[in-house]
Amino acid sequence: MSAAPCHQLETFISLASPKIDEKANDLQKLSLKIWERPELGYEEHFAHSILSDFFEEQGFEVTREYNLPTAFRAVFGGEKAEPTVAVLCEYDALPGIGHGCGHNLIAVAGNFLFPSIQNQLYSRGRGGGGGGGGERGPPN
Repeated sequence: MSAAPCHQLETFISLASPKIDEKANDLQKLSLKIWERPELGYEEHFAHSILSDFFEEQGFEVTREYNLPTAFRAVFGGEKAEPTVAVLCEYDALPGIGHGCGHNLIAVAGNFLFPSIQNQLYSRGRGGGGGGGGERGPPN
């Protein structure tokens, strides 16, 4: 392995960490809101709404109900910009268990990657986050 990928990872971590620390309380509140209202696959309307709202507040272009009623897409940067980085997160719960699987944490942790590095990528690339409903399979 060459030194370049390691240096890039170190740079990425140094850019993202302070912003994540700054938003830690907001992230925890967002995660707890999703935890308190578990929704089964294809029924994640509350999680879809608050995650979409969060991205809009961060300046992302959000497409709600992106191909599914409970999926969204959040993008920043130009159409042709490179590099392009994307993360897909899930936020559905398990029947009878709720968020014992931790999808409330996955949704917040994964999707917060982009607001944490957004300023650095604006000038160089594009990125986005999103969530998809019903990670466990097609609706019955």
